[in-house]
Amino acid sequence: MNTEVRISKAVLESMVLAACEAYEFGNNNDRKPVETYAHVWGYRRLDLDRKTEHIFMDRFNSCVSADGSPDSVELGVDVVDLQNSIVRYWSPQVSLLGDFHTHPFRSLKKLRRSCGWEFSEGDDKSFRKDRHLWKHADQSPITIVMAIAPLDKARSRKAKRKAADRWRFDVGKYRFHIKVAVGRMDRSGKRRVTRKNLTLNLGWRF
Repeated sequence: MNTEVRISKAVLESMVLAACEAYEFGNNNDRKPVETYAHVWGYRRLDLDRKTEHIFMDRFNSCVSADGSPDSVELGVDVVDLQNSIVRYWSPQVSLLGDFHTHPFRSLKKLRRSCGWEFSEGDDKSFRKDRHLWKHADQSPITIVMAIAPLDKARSRKAKRKAADRWRFDVGKYRFHIKVAVGRMDRSGKRRVTRKNLTLNLGWRF
């Protein structure tokens, strides 16, 4: 199946704000860049031929209880249950789509050298193990990673597609890469992470 994921302007703005705050202030204002974590909600739609699924991200909520470090982030297992129950109370028309986390880097050189926009093996493992997330996302959650690194000087640049599932853009003194993957159940009932036949669209210019 082909999958198109689209991010609203408001959600992308919230992602950037969360990434910048975690980068600049870390945990408890210790000013060490750390990863941060969030959940996203929105809508799903299948084409009539059922060959393409369209996913639209419309809501974003940071997980303030997440324990971030420079190269990992931990979250309590019950957080998604709490957040989803409240969002569905206020907005029953949306459904939980998946999660979001960041990869902070001290320099563009380090980001490029490590291909910091890629999901790590640990990312994939944690995503597959999150049974609460998979349950609320109808066994097909998406996961988004946003890499952030400082620029030599502040500037803004229009978003540039770097791959079907990845974009790059600059805001202020930061460079960002955003990438998406989707979870699927295979025929044996195992959770898998796929990046095939997947397109990420920002849907607007800035």
